[in-house]
Amino acid sequence: MNPEALLMKYLPPRAVKSLQAFKAKLPLRLVQAPPVAVMYIADGITRSYVGLNNFYSFLLASEPTEATARLDFYSPAGRRILSHEVELAEFGARAVDVTDLFERHHVSSPYGIVAVQITPRHPRRFAYRELGAVYSHFFVFYEGGGSVAQVHPLSQIGKHNQRGEPFESSQLITTRGLERLEVLQYNPGTHAQRVEHRVLDAADRTVLAREAITVPALGAYRTMFDAARLPRQVLFAMDHLPSSNSKPMLRRVFTSGVATMSHA
Repeated sequence: MNPEALLMKYLPPRAVKSLQAFKAKLPLRLVQAPPVAVMYIADGITRSYVGLNNFYSFLLASEPTEATARLDFYSPAGRRILSHEVELAEFGARAVDVTDLFERHHVSSPYGIVAVQITPRHPRRFAYRELGAVYSHFFVFYEGGGSVAQVHPLSQIGKHNQRGEPFESSQLITTRGLERLEVLQYNPGTHAQRVEHRVLDAADRTVLAREAITVPALGAYRTMFDAARLPRQVLFAMDHLPSSNSKPMLRRVFTSGVATMSHA
């Protein structure tokens, strides 16, 4: 039994109400969900930019708010390789060039997870209670080889993650002019997950290609499928996701050198 339940059991109702009223006036810290995660790419071809904004200013415009964004970068093996903080002014926004950041800190990693937590400078202010539990939101932009892409996060890192369900993407992938399909998979959980990436014939869902991989805890993996022998239209599927919503990114690389990328 927790202390609050114990007090409610043994104290008179009037005393309990007084304590509850007192608790409501305490400057409790803002409730935050675990850090939100998505993948970065810094492989010498593609650069990633983590786009941050002080969303507290927009949600509570009458409450002057400065904030700090903490970025934790993980290697494909799931090892935390760098932590970095960015100050966000009221209504402010910043973009973090991952390749430049890695070079300045003598860090090298071709891809992996970036997890972000954005916290107001004074998280105990009463006004923030109106927000309830806060999930830090941001975007990652990618550019390289004359191509650009943008994605938003889907998962939070941490031990709450459980093995996900079987997954089939709703995207119909046309292979005309396609050189290869890259699958960038991440695992936001604290246990390694073995999953299977599959390419299906869109006509009858026959498995044309498959690769079983083990994605470390907080790690990532890149699978590549050669498009040369694939039919004109294919689908992507998995036996299960590493967690409830950790869908991979699909990067379609064309013979011309340009590429497109999105969540599966």
